[in-house]
Amino acid sequence: MQQEGRVRFVGFSTHATTDIILEAVQSDEFDYLNVHWYFVNDLNWPPSRLPNNLTWGVFIISRTTKAEKLYETTEKVGRVCAPPTPMQFNDLYASRGRRFTR
Repeated sequence: MQQEGRVRFVGFSTHATTDIILEAVQSDEFDYLNVHWYFVNDLNWPPSRLPNNLTWGVFIISRTTKAEKLYETTEKVGRVCAPPTPMQFNDLYASRGRRFTR
């Protein structure tokens, strides 16, 4: 369909393990990826960083809702993230890539 010009981009959404995601990304058959990735679980960081072309897109699934329920988290997580709230910290972490250290 892409070669016929009927769709512009082809991507996939997954809950698969990182090794399966890496295999799909490396196949060069896709233009974007929908994946879980956030500061408390960054296992899917490698697949999101692989593509080297400017047309590759990475969409983060459930960035604050299922990401360890950052809207109602523990005091310990709140202290670790402070001064931003855990949701704000996660948004900064995701939007800037992996610039924060733990």
